[in-house]
Amino acid sequence: MKNEFISVVYHEIRTPLTSLRGSLGLLAGGVTGELSNQGKTLLSIAVNNTERLIRLISDILDLEKIESGSMELNIHPHKAEILAERAVEAMQGLANDHRITIDKEIEPCPLAADGDAVI
Repeated sequence: MKNEFISVVYHEIRTPLTSLRGSLGLLAGGVTGELSNQGKTLLSIAVNNTERLIRLISDILDLEKIESGSMELNIHPHKAEILAERAVEAMQGLANDHRITIDKEIEPCPLAADGDAVI
């Protein structure tokens, strides 16, 4: 019952959040005209917070799936340099938003880690 409740809540919250994210994206893209600097700042905060909420909700649902045993994991070895590259790529957008430059020098490495990687 708990898992079903969490799943319903997830879907009921995700739908309006996704719509909100889309609307904020349109505003950020200038569909209604140019925003003031203060408006851009507030819009950026709203977009970032909406993204965080969507990720949080997805993480909660994933935890529930893992706990209930209903999440399928495809465990196999992944090269360390590929995992490092993906981690940098995943953080690049957030870094850009905060004007942070990520310098990377990823050397070929014989190490691998077993896991279920998102491609």
